Amino acid sequence: MIISGKCEFIPYRVHKLQGNDIAIIAEDLNAWAIVDADELNILKDYLTKSAALYLDEMPESLKQLWEAGLLTFNGHGPNKTIKVKEIFPSSLLIKLTGSCNMSCKYCYDYDLLRCMSNVGFEKIKQSIDYLLQNRDNLCIVFHGGEPLLRFDVIKKTVEYINIEWGGKQVNFQMQTNGLLLNDEIISFLETHNISVGLSLDGITEETNVFRRFHDGKSSLKRFAKIIENYSDFIRNRCGILTVVSKTNIKHIANFALWLQDQGVYNLSLTFLDQSGKGEMTKEYIVESHEAIGLFEEFVHLIVNGNINKLNLTPILSRISNLYQFYPKDFCHKGPCAAFDDFLVLDSEGNFRTCDCIYHPFFEIGNEIEKTGAMAQTRKNILERHIWLKKDHLYCKNCALFSFCGGTCASKSIAANGDPYSIHTTDCAISQFFFPKLLNEFAYSEKKPLLNYFNIHKAKHKITEEQ
Repeated sequence: MIISGKCEFIPYRVHKLQGNDIAIIAEDLNAWAIVDADELNILKDYLTKSAALYLDEMPESLKQLWEAGLLTFNGHGPNKTIKVKEIFPSSLLIKLTGSCNMSCKYCYDYDLLRCMSNVGFEKIKQSIDYLLQNRDNLCIVFHGGEPLLRFDVIKKTVEYINIEWGGKQVNFQMQTNGLLLNDEIISFLETHNISVGLSLDGITEETNVFRRFHDGKSSLKRFAKIIENYSDFIRNRCGILTVVSKTNIKHIANFALWLQDQGVYNLSLTFLDQSGKGEMTKEYIVESHEAIGLFEEFVHLIVNGNINKLNLTPILSRISNLYQFYPKDFCHKGPCAAFDDFLVLDSEGNFRTCDCIYHPFFEIGNEIEKTGAMAQTRKNILERHIWLKKDHLYCKNCALFSFCGGTCASKSIAANGDPYSIHTTDCAISQFFFPKLLNEFAYSEKKPLLNYFNIHKAKHKITEEQ
């Protein structure tokens, strides 16, 4: 195929590196390259003076910028930079119940009325049927409340899909506190290849101070018993999700090392938010400098080889942004997964496009047929993204904007009560981490962070596009 015509740079921003080096980063996708500033000016002048060009005849430096996604011919970039828009969501998170066998003091999902609600199987079935009639693959996440309180519905749902939709590619995940795991449940999860996320904030009473039963007693001894009884299952099938607060942030790095020693394969983090019960624990929300300190610890442990087997999701998901024009990780993509490929069926039978906060910004309604285009939610996300990029005091001048997407909309709402704002801690992490990655790419011979990513990317099924 001959590529020819008017060749131009797409809109980009500049992040200064060492000496005369700069990183040019596209505004609307994760296209980037590191170039000499003087050479860039020469190339831009070359393109300005050329009415039409053939790609094969261009200087090698321009070919590389084309491959990086930073150039267009006649307004079109390489095929790999074209985003395939999801018309129907690729992931369905089902909040089976608002009830829980625990009463965590920071629960973002808690609501006095919602905690007594259970979504019906017919609504679940209707939702799955609608999505699988319109797409060939789907990820289903069982969530709550505590989803294992409705293990019978989980079984019924999985069995229904296997019978009625056996020709489709459906994978299952579940997020649970793990305290209801038993031989029957584990056998079922193993048989049906269901990945499990377990909630745990550390290995001491201090770090798990918010994770309590309804009578106020600690859950840690009970969880320790689960780990002891089902250690192989937890090592092979489970990852850990930790809520980071002032009570445990100083212990997270050691917790990660302990998990690696136990053979656990994955650690995900979420920072305590001011939503749900989180409103009552907001004095424990970590500050930006504390979050950066945690990431500095992680980087130190990776660079020194102390962490190598454990997948640190907050690190890997951000590194993956350098390798994908449109990141697939739900929590670190721009604009965000609520824009096209994530759907939530909540315990009251309503649909929304984010499970992290109950807010009109993400609401769709209670009819599955209205979720196909998800027009209003997509409009909300897109308008927020455009406004941040053009008008927000900091985002409009930030070269790293396309990497972070203007931070998470739900976290911004939880922190500020306003989607047209940024989450300062998310922003601070990006300001710390992405320049470090770009500098390592440009100047480090060993590239420890990027090598750590390469070791784990197969496990995360990350497609390297750039």
